Amino acid sequence: MAARPLSLRTLWLKVRDGYLGGVSGSCQLIVAIGGRELATLPIEIVSQNEVLARVRVSTITLEATCKSGQQVRNPPSLQLNEHVPLSVSAEMEAGILAPNAIVEGAMTLRIGDTVLARAGFALQLDRSSQTIRGGNMKLSLLFPHQEITPQELTVGVLIAGEEKGAHRITILSAQRISDFEGQLTVDPHKLDVHEAEYRAILSRL
Repeated sequence: MAARPLSLRTLWLKVRDGYLGGVSGSCQLIVAIGGRELATLPIEIVSQNEVLARVRVSTITLEATCKSGQQVRNPPSLQLNEHVPLSVSAEMEAGILAPNAIVEGAMTLRIGDTVLARAGFALQLDRSSQTIRGGNMKLSLLFPHQEITPQELTVGVLIAGEEKGAHRITILSAQRISDFEGQLTVDPHKLDVHEAEYRAILSRL
């Protein structure tokens, strides 16, 4: 044996279809020479289900652009005749890093159980956090009939077929929001009123 230290690098251990098979749990990597243990390194082997269970959606951001050009994030409601482009993004967090694992995901827009739009993506679990962005879409194309009754739009984020996060917003049609007596037909707390638009209305009175 040489007097200088010996370095072992790029030591690959085959877990899947290897000596460990599909076993998960606590293990130890032991370095020994001539039956004498020199070092012990505890490791944890986790299953794919455990990796997926630790993937979470921390934030869902829905961004809409008004006809005036003003951008709003996660408003309580959207009006079909006021908001034109719509985009969705989601902050993803991986509790267990798996650089070689790629998981199928999807963003969905739905009313109840009816899916209005779906965009798939591939999530590589090589970072603890990352942002997934959906493409721009027009809200009016999702509601071509512009129903009078307010509806709840759900933005969902699915990972491997399981919904990991959801954001809900009220959709108001381009129709009147009051009856012939002037009484509101929608919840006033869900109306999205911008200060600039409010001042513009007052200036015209």
